[in-house]
Amino acid sequence: MRQFILRFAISALTVAGSRAEIAAAAPLSLAESLRYALENAPAMQQARSTIEVREAQVDKARARYLPSLDLTTTQGLLRSGQQQFTVVGGGGNAGGGTGTGGGTLQPISGNKSPWFSQLGLSLTETVYDNGQSLMQHDISEANLEIARLNMLETRDTTLLEVTRAFYALSQSDILLNTNQQQAQLTAKQLSKLESLYRQGLKTKREYFRLKSQAQRAAIEVGNAQVARRNAEVELRRVIGVPPASTDISFVTLTAEDLQRDEPALPTKVPTVDGSYLAKIADLEGRVATVNIDLARRRNLPVVTLSSTLNYQVPSYLAFAPSEGRSNQWNWNLLLGVNYNIWDSGSRRRDIDQSASQLGIQNRDNRDKLYARATNIAKLMETLRNLKSNLHLNRELMRLEQVNFTTLEEDYRQGKVAYLDLVTGLSDLLSARVSYYTNYINLLTAIAQYRYFEATIYETAATA
Repeated sequence: MRQFILRFAISALTVAGSRAEIAAAAPLSLAESLRYALENAPAMQQARSTIEVREAQVDKARARYLPSLDLTTTQGLLRSGQQQFTVVGGGGNAGGGTGTGGGTLQPISGNKSPWFSQLGLSLTETVYDNGQSLMQHDISEANLEIARLNMLETRDTTLLEVTRAFYALSQSDILLNTNQQQAQLTAKQLSKLESLYRQGLKTKREYFRLKSQAQRAAIEVGNAQVARRNAEVELRRVIGVPPASTDISFVTLTAEDLQRDEPALPTKVPTVDGSYLAKIADLEGRVATVNIDLARRRNLPVVTLSSTLNYQVPSYLAFAPSEGRSNQWNWNLLLGVNYNIWDSGSRRRDIDQSASQLGIQNRDNRDKLYARATNIAKLMETLRNLKSNLHLNRELMRLEQVNFTTLEEDYRQGKVAYLDLVTGLSDLLSARVSYYTNYINLLTAIAQYRYFEATIYETAATA
């Protein structure tokens, strides 16, 4: 049932992802990028392949409970160097080498053909093997469940990476637009100031200060363009777009989107115990424990109970004439005991190795869970700080807007110089950049929270 629900959920997003792929010529939003990644991301494809392998291993373990049916054929040349005799004319042992009662020995007439053929059918069933088949089946079932949980963890990790990359691209777009606005306005003011400077109405100091700001703004635009291209390359990578593909583009968040509503701040602290990571750690510990028990059983006397049914058809080929023998069948029920007396300590070392593996596994999983709990605690502090800073940045942006409006009015009245106006514009744009950056960081932190809460998939499915 769990497997059915998992596949149904994946298929639901796969259909949506297929629609996104069909409409690949249109720019992808965040929701469409997430759906595309669930279908095409390499990590997701690898996780699904791992589940298929684990399912095959479970089927193989189950098959050990079922009987094995083997068909064998043998054909070729066969010539025996012995001759059988029979007693004729007196009492004797038919088929023996000597006779009594005055009889004479005559060779048994039989098939002189050297051709030999035989057809056999064997049905074998192992009834008991010291519980090893049962333990192998339990291990395969646990490994399959681990693979399923790993796929869910990979799914959430993929969604988080795509969300981060999408927000990073949105931030790059917003910063690029902001830097371009600043560069354009600065270049425009520089052109006006240069004309006044040539006329002797402005000082050399004012001209070169504004010119340096214009060059600095141009450099920032170039850096922002490179950052934007790199962010898009990273987003294409995490969603699984082939490197040579050029038909995928994105529609990112705009500055207007970040000024509408503030995101709600989650307050409930996610727990580690209910995470996929904790469930995987528990199952891995169980598998390691079963492996220790399995190694110990191999060091004990191994009792096996098996049964075999054989059916043979001699001389089944037309070119190998029958010698008068009829078809044969036999069966057996065998009880075997195998106990290793000495193997240079190999089995004992297997037990020690399995026990060491369990210790290593437990320490590794404990460190992972501790790191997860630490990251959750850090995230909650980060969320509160980002929310507080967002309010401050919003107020700072409002104040800088009022200041720039005042400078514009004073500039028209001739009360302030070009340089003061450009400086006010630079302060306004810096305040906007700080606000946008803080807003994107808050969105990214909330996505991280949904990942720790194990609800990021539901958020993507309803987006």
